[in-house]
Amino acid sequence: MMHIVPYAVDSGMTSVQAATLLTLIGISGIGGRLLSGLISDKTGIKPVMVFCLTALAVITLWIAFSNDTRTFYIFAAVYGITYSGFVTMMVRIARQIFGMKSLGSIFGALMVSDGIGFGVGPWLAGYIFDITGEYQISFIAVTAGLIAATAITIIIKPPSKKHTRWKMHQHRPYYAGPAHLGLYRASSNHCVSGAAGFYFFKPCLIYHELPIKRL
Repeated sequence: MMHIVPYAVDSGMTSVQAATLLTLIGISGIGGRLLSGLISDKTGIKPVMVFCLTALAVITLWIAFSNDTRTFYIFAAVYGITYSGFVTMMVRIARQIFGMKSLGSIFGALMVSDGIGFGVGPWLAGYIFDITGEYQISFIAVTAGLIAATAITIIIKPPSKKHTRWKMHQHRPYYAGPAHLGLYRASSNHCVSGAAGFYFFKPCLIYHELPIKRL
C-alpha cells in the first residue's frame, strides 16, 4: 500500500487528504484485530480468513477503477479492518494446521515471506507505473493474488487426528502428600514430577497416553 498516497494524489486528492488514508488504515486496523479475534472464537478461524481475503479482493479491484475521494476513504477503512484481521488469524491457523511443536519457526517463515512481498511488491508496482503510467495493472494483479489466496484457504484442511502424533496436554494439579513421599520419574513418557506437600503443573508433549509410575 505504499503507492496508495501517490495514487490518491494523482486522482485529485490533496497531499493532506491522501496522507490521512494511512492514518485511517492504522486506526481501523486496531478494530480489525480485536473484532477478528472475537468473531473467530464463535465462528472458527477459516470463515474469518475467507471473509477478510474476499473483502480485500473486492475493494482492491474497486479502487482500481473507482478513484473518487469517498472511495479512497472507504477503501482505507475496509483495508485496515480486513488486512489486520487476516494477519491476526495467521498465527491461529498455523497452529491449527501444524501444531505447537514448530509454531515459532513456521510463523517466522511466514513473516519472512510477508516481508519479501512488502519489499518486492511496491518496487514492482512502481516499475509498472513508470512503464504504463497507471496503477490499474498492479491492483488487478493484487486482486488475482487475493482470489488465489482465498481459494487456498478454503481448500486447506488441518491434518486428521489419526495423523497427529503429538498432542499438548495440561495436567491437573498433582498433590504429593505424606502418603506419597518421593520423586516421580520425568521423561518423554513420564512428565509429572513431585515432592511431598507441593502442587505441580507441568504441560507436556506426549504420544497417546501418559503413564505415571512410582520409582
